[in-house]
Amino acid sequence: MIGEITTLISLDTSTRNTGYSVYRNGSISSYGSISVKGNEPLDEMLGKLSELLNKHHPDIAVIENTVVVRNARVQRDLTQILGAVRFWCIQNGACFYPLNPTEWRRLVKGADETLPRTRQELKRWSVMKASEYSHSELKSNDISDAILIGQAYINLTTKGEAV
Repeated sequence: MIGEITTLISLDTSTRNTGYSVYRNGSISSYGSISVKGNEPLDEMLGKLSELLNKHHPDIAVIENTVVVRNARVQRDLTQILGAVRFWCIQNGACFYPLNPTEWRRLVKGADETLPRTRQELKRWSVMKASEYSHSELKSNDISDAILIGQAYINLTTKGEAV
């Protein structure tokens, strides 16, 4: 349950720009993004994610699960990122919890709210919705998705459905 968790980190990962949010005792304490531009973006992203995890040393990491994409290289890279975060959690005694995009969106949308259908509309919705939780105007959907992924887990644990 979230009341027993001191630190939660939620991640919306990619090889070039990863959004993150850090929750302490169920409230957002910080958020941001990691950007890489080098020739080896995957290696650089893995290094920066490791630094982020070591800095905040979360009790739980909630991450957007990979979904099948059209580009096989992108799929492999995202799977490696997911595996690296999972391995960090295993090595550090943290809980690892992946959420599918449809699942975390369902967990944060309002009861009378209909989710947008297109990718661009979902990005705008994410920024608007996460601003409600962060109490600040957000510009990046990487950060907003990370905030909503964390909030989805909190909503799930409040219902007693996740560990």
